[in-house]
Amino acid sequence: MTRSILTSDEWKVLAKTLKTAYTNQNFLSDDGSIQVWYSMLRGFSYKALSDAIAQHIQTSKFPPTIAEIRALATEGEEPKALPAPKISKEMQEYFDRIHRWWDEMDAQIAEQNLEKEMGIYEARL
Repeated sequence: MTRSILTSDEWKVLAKTLKTAYTNQNFLSDDGSIQVWYSMLRGFSYKALSDAIAQHIQTSKFPPTIAEIRALATEGEEPKALPAPKISKEMQEYFDRIHRWWDEMDAQIAEQNLEKEMGIYEARL
């Protein structure tokens, strides 16, 4: 069975449902929060999210968190993997340098820990 990623229009319907059920003025109160929720939930189908939201509304008097809705939606299906963002060659090289640096630091720390265990570290200082 093929399913599609949640569309922006579908999310607006779901967000309106949440706002209707939970009237707290701070819940989904601005475009930024609505966009964050959409970006965190768009890997699910409309049906999975609709069912998850309905279940939450029926069982909780408090507004949900993104994690709660994701957990409920995951009971029915796994989120569709979203494509990785495209990054420039320069940015990829920058990330590669950071990864190499971390690998070098991990190796140095592991070596120092081994030397400490063997009593060599203090002698070198």
